[in-house]
Amino acid sequence: MGVGRTISRDAGRTGFWSALVVLGAAIALHAQAPVTVKDKVFTKEQAARGEKLFARSCAKCHLFSGPITKDGPPLGGDVFLTKWDGKSVYELAFGIKLGMPPDGSVVLDDEQTSDVVAFMLKSNGFTEGEKALKTDSTARGLIFVKGK
Repeated sequence: MGVGRTISRDAGRTGFWSALVVLGAAIALHAQAPVTVKDKVFTKEQAARGEKLFARSCAKCHLFSGPITKDGPPLGGDVFLTKWDGKSVYELAFGIKLGMPPDGSVVLDDEQTSDVVAFMLKSNGFTEGEKALKTDSTARGLIFVKGK
């Protein structure tokens, strides 16, 4: 074998390994990217069910915009999104499930809690998708981001 063939073969091997490293890095980077509420994480049907639950169970104390009142903070707009920016959907759902309403007059199950959160997301301008939102412990990695 001549020198030219050896160099060509070595260059091909180097190119292959370089491409493999770049591909591996891209896959790792994608796997580490957090899932956010911008990623179409709830369905239209969930938000519709959540709207009805919200009207029945939450609206007497919470508005979607405006200042914090004696009855409760707004669940939409800048105040809400600033408060929850960078936090998980699980934290919000956990708080709803365990503490809302404070008088204990309504108890939401896991599906209902997910529906209410889906309605809150939709009301804050986030887009629905094809996959239903789950607010169990798997939602710990689902992050709120300020801005649509």
